[in-house]
Amino acid sequence: MATLHRLFTLAVRRGHLDRNPAAQVTVEYDDNGRDRVISPPEQVKLLAEVNKDHGLHMRPMMILAYETGMRMGEIRAMRWADVDFDRHVYRVPRSKNGTARLVPLSERAEEALRAPIWWRRDSSYVFPAKKGEGHLGSVSHVFARIAERADVEGVRFHDYRHTFCTRMTRQRGVNIIALQEITGHRTLDMLKRYSHPSAEDKVALVRGTADSFHTEEKASGEASVTR
Repeated sequence: MATLHRLFTLAVRRGHLDRNPAAQVTVEYDDNGRDRVISPPEQVKLLAEVNKDHGLHMRPMMILAYETGMRMGEIRAMRWADVDFDRHVYRVPRSKNGTARLVPLSERAEEALRAPIWWRRDSSYVFPAKKGEGHLGSVSHVFARIAERADVEGVRFHDYRHTFCTRMTRQRGVNIIALQEITGHRTLDMLKRYSHPSAEDKVALVRGTADSFHTEEKASGEASVTR
C-alpha cells in the first residue's frame, strides 16, 4: 500500500493523473523498534508551541494521543458518532488488528474533544479535511516542526503510543489484559514492545511507590496540558 501510494503521488506530480486515488488510504506502521517516551514536562513544552500556524487541530490531537494511546490514523479517522461522552469512551470501529474496540476517555481527553475551536459543522469527522470530504491527513511533518520549536529532540507523533503504554504500566495494580484491549495490540508480546519501564520504575514497583510517574506528571504543569 505504501508503494502504491507513493507511485500515485509521483504520477500526480508528473502530470499523469489529476489526483491520487489512494489519498485517503491510511498507510502507517507501528515502529516497534523505538522506545522514546514523552515525559510530562516535554508534553507541556510541546503543547506550548502549538499555534494557529500549525492548525488548531494539533492541540486536541496531541492531547488525545497522550491520554489514549490511539494510533495517529485512528485519531485522524475519529467520527463524532463513535464518541460517547456519557460512557466516557470512544469506539474505534476497526483497529489495525481488524476488530473494533472501546478506548476510555480521560477528563483531559474529553476536554480536548469538547473545545469547539477546530470543528467543521458540516463534517461527521472529528478532524475533517480542510477542504472537501474525508478526514485530516498525516500530521507527522507538522508535529516535527512543533517538536523542533519546543526543543524536544528525537520525538515522533507515534511515540505517544509508547508513552501511553509506559504510563499505564507504571501504575500499581494495572490490569495488563485490559491495557491490551485498550491499545488494540494483538498479543501481549506486541504490547510488551511498547512498554519501557526504567530501572527506577522497577524499584518503585517493588518498594510500593510505583505511582511516582503520575505525581511527577501533576507537578509538571497539569493545568498547562489541559489549557
